Amino acid sequence: MREIKFRAWDTSTDKGMSAPFYIGDIAQGYHCNYNVDFPFDVAYASVIMQYTGTEDKNGVEIYEGDIVRRLETDWVSQPDDDTRSLEEYLNGLAYVGSVIFLNKEWYIESCGDFNVGQHGFIEVIGNIYENPELLKES
Repeated sequence: MREIKFRAWDTSTDKGMSAPFYIGDIAQGYHCNYNVDFPFDVAYASVIMQYTGTEDKNGVEIYEGDIVRRLETDWVSQPDDDTRSLEEYLNGLAYVGSVIFLNKEWYIESCGDFNVGQHGFIEVIGNIYENPELLKES
């Protein structure tokens, strides 16, 4: 079963992203069960983002609003005359998008779902509040 947890971004002060928390934390005064230290009052945060229940290739939890690099491939097909390393080659094929919840499923905006194939990966590279420039570069 997937953990139902959240994080928050305070757009009014841009104080940063909160640590992950559970709905029970807010109802019980934040610190009762998990001893989470929030950088701001989460109850008044402008944006609450839900955990997708998945992790990226490095074990980082993926949340709504994260910017991820996604590679979907079942084949390693680097041409012989390409001098890039395999990682550089695969990263060149990857798409960048933000994580959204649409029609009861998690998606990577403009890239599709989280299915990446046998040799593919998803990697969190930022979020839409702290790193919006990552979406403009893609």
